[in-house]
Amino acid sequence: MALTGTFETGCLPPGCFGAVIGNFDGQGLSYSALQWNLGQGTLQPLLLEMSTTHPDVMTGAFGDGYTQLSQVLAMPRSQQLSWAGSIETPNRGVRR
Repeated sequence: MALTGTFETGCLPPGCFGAVIGNFDGQGLSYSALQWNLGQGTLQPLLLEMSTTHPDVMTGAFGDGYTQLSQVLAMPRSQQLSWAGSIETPNRGVRR
């Protein structure tokens, strides 16, 4: 798992298990070594479940961006991908 995580995120363990990667692969953004992502629709259920069961954790993690993230999760996938592109760093690098 650590080898895959390092390959997928460019981060060594344990950082690879919490890295968010930009749109280098056309999936909007991808999270963690398992590469949950917006493009395949695998990240949305994770974030929605966390929102439902642990809103306090989500608020702590995303701060002021939590409201925007909640709005994005309600959008169609094509709009989610556009949003992800709009917040991406120019080098499509890792954000931790």
